[in-house]
Amino acid sequence: MTQVATVTRIISPGMAEIAVKRKSACGGDCHACGGTCNTGKILKVSARNAVAAGVGDQVLVSSSTSGILKAAFVVYLIPIILFFVFYAAAVALALPESGCVAASLGGFALGVLCAVLVNRSLKGRAAANFEIIQII
Repeated sequence: MTQVATVTRIISPGMAEIAVKRKSACGGDCHACGGTCNTGKILKVSARNAVAAGVGDQVLVSSSTSGILKAAFVVYLIPIILFFVFYAAAVALALPESGCVAASLGGFALGVLCAVLVNRSLKGRAAANFEIIQII
């Protein structure tokens, strides 16, 4: 994904801090869909500065979203997968239906706990890697 940003300071040769406006996955047209996404927030993040942009320059940045996709996998899929795995294990152990339901809910809760722990471990790190590709 590419976005326009402003260089706010030079961190070191080859690295700069940029101010980039947060974009939503839906495109940010909240009035059309009635959503309440938070697209107006300005994020300050580090970016590779191979083009030697200076403070105040408007730049085009490219971001890698692989970290975001991994986090989405953990948050959404792991609890669901554990729900079904625990249910299948309970069925294989010939537990009564109430035991199967309890086991599946326990698996789901374990998945949510994993998601919370992963979120805490990733907090403070940039979810996307930014690189300045052009001075505008």
